[in-house]
Amino acid sequence: MTSAFLDSYDLTREEIIARYRSRIVASKRSKLSKGELEQLILHFIEGLKTLCEPSVIKLLCDAEIALLQEGYAQSTVAFDYLPKYRKAIENAIASKIIPITATNSHHYIHTQRVTGIEEERSEHYALTYLKYDEATYESLDSRSQQINRHRQLTLKGVNPNQYLEQLHHLLQSQDQFALHHQAIAIAGLTGRRIGEVVARGKFTLSTHPYLLRFLGHSKTERDAYDIVTLIPASELLPFIDQFRSSSEIKPLNQLEPEELATQINKFNVQINRECNKHLAEIVPALEGKENISVHNLRSLWGVIAAYFFCPPSSHEYPFLQHYLGHVMESSATGHYFRYRLVDAAGDYLEDRGILIPSQGELPKPPADEGHSTQSRRDENNCITDSVYTNISEERERLLNSDNYLEVLTGLMAVTGRTPAELFKSAVFKPDASDPRAVLFSSTITNVHYRLVTLVDAILVLEAIQRLKKFQEAQFLLYQTPEFIDSHCLPNVQQVIAKHFPYQNIEEMKDAYHQGAGPLTLVPLNDDDTLIQLSPEMRTQLMAIADRLSFKGSHTDIINALLDWVTTQLDSQSGQIPSSSPLLATSSVMETVNYQAQTLSWLTTEVTHLRQQVSQLELENRELNSQLHAANQPNCELEHLKEDHAALEHSLKAANQKIEQFKRLLFDEDQPTPPPQTTSSRDDNLSPPTASFQCVIVPTPSHEAPPSTPSQSPSEKIPPQPTHKKPTGSSNYPPAPLRTGVSQSSRAYQRANAIFEKIQQWNQQHPQSTFALNAGLLEQTFGIHRAVAKEWITQNRELIEQYHLSIGVGNARGHNRGKDTTPLQAFVREQ
Repeated sequence: MTSAFLDSYDLTREEIIARYRSRIVASKRSKLSKGELEQLILHFIEGLKTLCEPSVIKLLCDAEIALLQEGYAQSTVAFDYLPKYRKAIENAIASKIIPITATNSHHYIHTQRVTGIEEERSEHYALTYLKYDEATYESLDSRSQQINRHRQLTLKGVNPNQYLEQLHHLLQSQDQFALHHQAIAIAGLTGRRIGEVVARGKFTLSTHPYLLRFLGHSKTERDAYDIVTLIPASELLPFIDQFRSSSEIKPLNQLEPEELATQINKFNVQINRECNKHLAEIVPALEGKENISVHNLRSLWGVIAAYFFCPPSSHEYPFLQHYLGHVMESSATGHYFRYRLVDAAGDYLEDRGILIPSQGELPKPPADEGHSTQSRRDENNCITDSVYTNISEERERLLNSDNYLEVLTGLMAVTGRTPAELFKSAVFKPDASDPRAVLFSSTITNVHYRLVTLVDAILVLEAIQRLKKFQEAQFLLYQTPEFIDSHCLPNVQQVIAKHFPYQNIEEMKDAYHQGAGPLTLVPLNDDDTLIQLSPEMRTQLMAIADRLSFKGSHTDIINALLDWVTTQLDSQSGQIPSSSPLLATSSVMETVNYQAQTLSWLTTEVTHLRQQVSQLELENRELNSQLHAANQPNCELEHLKEDHAALEHSLKAANQKIEQFKRLLFDEDQPTPPPQTTSSRDDNLSPPTASFQCVIVPTPSHEAPPSTPSQSPSEKIPPQPTHKKPTGSSNYPPAPLRTGVSQSSRAYQRANAIFEKIQQWNQQHPQSTFALNAGLLEQTFGIHRAVAKEWITQNRELIEQYHLSIGVGNARGHNRGKDTTPLQAFVREQ
């Protein structure tokens, strides 16, 4: 699994499903937490590892889809949850957690929807079955379009003055959630995505007071361009720099893309919670949604930007398309028309460009922006002769490298092909007519193209063979073309930056095409007629042709054989002469045909029986597991019985001491007992135990206890126990003291003490805080599970308040991955 996923189980699959279904029954909005979903996927992969039969794998996948549909809409399952499952499966295959075998994977022909090109692919059956069919996805896409159209027809009204005032307030936030508030404000005032705000984007001043120069578009690679700000850019930029230089945000810029995406997703969850908290009363939720998110602010930014700076003579659509960073052909712009602006009375604000008279009109985008960008790129790509020589030398050096990514990058530079084509989905053969070209074709067609190579073809063919033999690249030979490209291209980009003067892969491909030109179709010659036949079939055909004395090229032989077969079929006798060498062959072929049919039927039956056996074995294992679990002694029940007995004993002793003290308190009128009785009574009065101290109520401060100086020592009322306040700062709440049957147990008292120490630790180590949960008490400090859960349940409200005060959002996952050894030592030392 990737670093974004868990590598251990906190809950069993049955526990997760039980929680999931209980929340469904209770109509809870959140059915599965992020951690629960990740563990559910881990359990699914664990069950998938040993399965080989396609039918059993399909049953497992169908059951998982049905489970998800119990609590979520089909569109949510299709576009949110199933992609997470499939990504985890692909990573497990790449990490060899799930082995690829001939029985659990298959080959198939895939036709690209756009180009119509057919290519051979192979994948695990789980990736085949853990998805909906094409008709379902098309239906969901259509439904999404209908929802978008409905939202465009029912725009939500927002008062821009209230909205901008709240963003300004969030921008200047100084509380414990200040970073989240500033991120919300920056996203709302610039219209950028949260990942661009946090780490990916770069912002500088531009030529207009309300423009920032932006670089770092997260969806496409493009040059820097201007974006509109809803407050003066010179006022906003210092806040952006302050936010990006904070100790929590600055380290994110050093992360790898995959880890960065994980951290941004975690940050995004917290931001959306704060966004809904502070803006829900101003920004209405969209149709079909219960809450707003920071992504909604991008749509709202667009309508306010047009209100401020779109010229009255222009339409909003091309204005927003340009400043959103969309290309002219993109249809995504239509998804950002969600809101309309209203005044305090709720009336529609129809004006556009209201700030143009005071601030000036924004620079107009070029009429042919794409052409201008390409021209600038072409100018930047001009390469001198000396640089070209260095590039040629670097290409050959990469082709002879001992690193498979460098070899792959070199091959892409001299052939212009993709990683998937170089690894598996294309065939490269020598071209006898050109030493600097190879014959290139798909693995499933016989259409050949002459592919010019920028180095000698023999170097290219040898490099392709070496590429497929690298040990660390072997797993890619069993992956889909999409996975190969997605896995390799980011790494290739890093090699390009290190060895070539190109800015990205597209520039390297452009350089190849400028030097090599387009592909040219190569017609097949006579010797290529049989190229698609297997060697055995070619040998048999040539043997038959030899016995019939057919001579000539392969094409002539094939035509002669076809003519001869046609003549035999058309002959009146319909009989092949007994002297013909094909008579025996025909008889044998007929027998083989019958045997093949029988074998096919037997194979089908055996396959069906194997599927039934596999299913029965699976059910048998589950039943045996349940039976084994049922037969195991219930240790937890035994511990609870022991605790119950101990509690009863403690309660009995406490009641006895209470009765003794009652007699002392209310026996003043009785005659003073004889000395020996007093001595006996004194002997029986031991100091109050810990459990007794929790029962006696201290005397209120406004009622002074009676003082009787004449009393004898034997008649003095024992001092009331005092409850010491916990040591340390008053910034955290005291350890809870609640009445209940488990309070008097040592484990319960120890949990109270641990809570105090954890608060002291968190105050002294704000960068490495710990959340208090049952898992920490049980696994780190050895508190019995039943006592830990009971303690957490009784003090849940107090614990949640404390977690909120230190900024803990997810108590279950807050401690994951942290080393608890220093905390254990700290608790022991105190």
